[in-house]
Amino acid sequence: MRKLRDKRNRLVNLISKYELNYKKTTQEEYLVTASGVINVIWNNWNNYWREFMLSHINGGFYIDNTRLVKQFPYNDNVAICYLCYLHKNTVHRHTPSHTLSGSHLELTWGDIDKIEDMLFKLLNQFPVNRHLNYVLSLVGSYKTEIKHFQKIRNGFIHLNNSKILDFQNLRSHYLFSSSHKPIDIIESIHMGSNDRCMNHLLNNMRGFLIQL
Repeated sequence: MRKLRDKRNRLVNLISKYELNYKKTTQEEYLVTASGVINVIWNNWNNYWREFMLSHINGGFYIDNTRLVKQFPYNDNVAICYLCYLHKNTVHRHTPSHTLSGSHLELTWGDIDKIEDMLFKLLNQFPVNRHLNYVLSLVGSYKTEIKHFQKIRNGFIHLNNSKILDFQNLRSHYLFSSSHKPIDIIESIHMGSNDRCMNHLLNNMRGFLIQL
């Protein structure tokens, strides 16, 4: 049975561990280390929310150890397909034999807009899971930072001009020195918290998880 408390705690610890690795980065290691840290955290963040949604179909234990009831006699592959159909508003077409032909057809589970959408849709399907209302109430407080993290991750992974230049849209949130290039965004200072961008974003991701 999935235990969301254990999975949540592992992710919180992983974020802290990799944040420490990033803090030790030298100027020469900056780009490679930052790219690796951001990608590892983003992939684990996505995996956590995939497990979160899946546990509401195939059962498990919520973070407060409340039992989550298995909704259908599905294996994980069928349940993931059901969730993807639910996301696309085509759940009426799903049958117990339907699975996806590959993981590339799954949604981006950690995208905060998709998290919000799936929470609404799960609540509509299974209103007995009232804790989903509480998770929904947290989303608004962390949406901006999680969007920023995703945008920065995409830029660092693809490293093309359009993705990097897209960081310019974040300048209203972060202070750059005159020598900073867009790629230096994670070393900029968040205007509200006065923390480095990277630390500010990870603090918010941790905060969201801890409050679940």
